[in-house]
Amino acid sequence: MRLHLDETTHMLEIWLTGKEKNDELLRSSLEPVVKKYKAEKYLPVFFISGEEDLKNNTAELLRSQIRSANNRFCG
Repeated sequence: MRLHLDETTHMLEIWLTGKEKNDELLRSSLEPVVKKYKAEKYLPVFFISGEEDLKNNTAELLRSQIRSANNRFCG
């Protein structure tokens, strides 16, 4: 697992490996961290290793986050 706090975009990036993505104890332990940074106006974003195309899925995730941010701030 890797956590990265991006102060420029106000995103908390949480990177999980293929093994970690199914670890319920690990995921539960992240709840207080996510809650803390949400309270500080950070957007928690999970990057989870998988079987599909990383480049396409990451691009779609970013587009989704932009649409979500636009909806929150513009509409």
